[in-house]
Amino acid sequence: MTLKNYLNEGDRFAAIVNQGENLTFAISSTIYYHVSAHKGDVLTAEGRFLSGHKKVPVVEVTVHNQDGFNIATFTGQAYSSRTPLGVSGLE
Repeated sequence: MTLKNYLNEGDRFAAIVNQGENLTFAISSTIYYHVSAHKGDVLTAEGRFLSGHKKVPVVEVTVHNQDGFNIATFTGQAYSSRTPLGVSGLE
């Protein structure tokens, strides 16, 4: 899996913003590539809310390698609709 695919799958972003009761989807996103990942690197993605606003949350996902070097940063803004998510938690 490439770094681009790792970030673009959307599941990391979706997992963070869809923790509530309503369906939430992206309205903007940006990926910054800081350095190249190398074959054999073990990549880890960590996400957090920059703004936990009820309707328009902002999330940051950072990707780092096994040595702790920041490889890329994804920032996304979402919109939380009134539509129920339809699942219990992150199934």
